[in-house]
Amino acid sequence: MDKVQAFEIKSSLKNKILKKNKENSSKTRNENYFMIFVSNGSCKSGSNNKREEVEQQINSLINEITTLIKDNRNTYENPSKLKEFEKRSSLRKRENQNNEPALAYVISSLNDRTIIYSYLSKYVVDMVEKLPNVMACTEDR
Repeated sequence: MDKVQAFEIKSSLKNKILKKNKENSSKTRNENYFMIFVSNGSCKSGSNNKREEVEQQINSLINEITTLIKDNRNTYENPSKLKEFEKRSSLRKRENQNNEPALAYVISSLNDRTIIYSYLSKYVVDMVEKLPNVMACTEDR
């Protein structure tokens, strides 16, 4: 094998690996259950006003996520999973301002961070990541 053939084989393998990596990265963000990491801002003040402000901010974000999900149901490949999540969410006490079950809910809060849980399509994940104070969306594996 000469240098030209070796270069062509190496180049071909490199292209196949790049293509495979691109396919895998697009598959990793399909619809799924996601943890949404949110920054609540600085919690230096332990006052009730600060807690109420953070709670309002999180409730507002949950309402926004719920609206995004409802407005983009057509982006889900598996709507039955969304329906299942919606049924489970209806059993929760938290409701949005229209007294409908929220399609996202808080699973943890500590200091100035909150984790919200929801079932999101790839399209909705991309939109949620752009919302204010959202630091990241990570698939629940």
